[in-house]
Amino acid sequence: MEKSVGVDLGGTKIKIGFFENENLIKSISIDTNLAEKGKFIVSDICKVVNNIYKPNEIKYFGIAVPGPVLDGVVYGAHNLGWETIKLKEEFLKYYSNSKISILNDANAACFAEFFLLPENHKNVLLITLGTGIGAGIIVNRSLYIGSSGAAGEFGHIKVSDGNKRKCNCGLYDCVERYASATGIQLSAVENGLNENISCKEIFDLAKNGEIKAIKSIDLMIKKLSIALAATANILNPDCIIFGGGVSKSSDYFLNKLETEFKKNTFRTNKNVSFKTAKLGNDAGMVGAVLAAKNNIWLKFIRLLIIFMIQIAI
Repeated sequence: MEKSVGVDLGGTKIKIGFFENENLIKSISIDTNLAEKGKFIVSDICKVVNNIYKPNEIKYFGIAVPGPVLDGVVYGAHNLGWETIKLKEEFLKYYSNSKISILNDANAACFAEFFLLPENHKNVLLITLGTGIGAGIIVNRSLYIGSSGAAGEFGHIKVSDGNKRKCNCGLYDCVERYASATGIQLSAVENGLNENISCKEIFDLAKNGEIKAIKSIDLMIKKLSIALAATANILNPDCIIFGGGVSKSSDYFLNKLETEFKKNTFRTNKNVSFKTAKLGNDAGMVGAVLAAKNNIWLKFIRLLIIFMIQIAI
């Protein structure tokens, strides 16, 4: 039996999935330890993994990271406190017999979600709304990562003037500071809600008609729609998928967001479909494992799709 591990690194939580063949048999969530600029994150993950699998029996190990990645090197994951880190080398110290893959978390989620879509989708944008915001991009059925692995830094599109909110990246007024869970909380506090309020509580209050919460979500929708419209005008996707923890409240905001998006985007994007991620918070783990497996499973799905099309013809 083939054993694999998929890790989805977030600024608040780390999800660790344990796979046997293609089946997710167990997942564990731990708090992200941000002490000393994320110094203990790798060792924390390894402690959890080693309680379930022995290091020498793990064949594939995939890690999804909230930041740009190229050849196993993370070039800044600000929500983790990381600057440049040779993450693949760090994990190889613990799992020298495993095939290890490091990729951006939104790319990992996009990787997994794309192949659950109908085969007529070729150009897809996946937006992850969590502690921060990222994006995965599919162009002509292939994952696009850019020249330095940094494609999809959607969260750092500027959506306001005046240097009102400083982002962890060092810039001001990035969409991440308005439409992520952190950004929504900032808006809620500015509008007079308790500073310890969670994003889920804000949505719950909004659903119950609380004006301050509604105002906070409306600002999120406004800023996110601006960034989405600008991105769609360049990429012209046929589908935009929303994942991450905030997407759990999509029943409240998605229709409003789609309406606002259509007001702001070029006419050729009016028919872009909005969807929520089917794998939910498991998408990053699944995509990370698939990448570590050298896309063997993805290649199988591609062949299956081609076979099904040929039968239909």
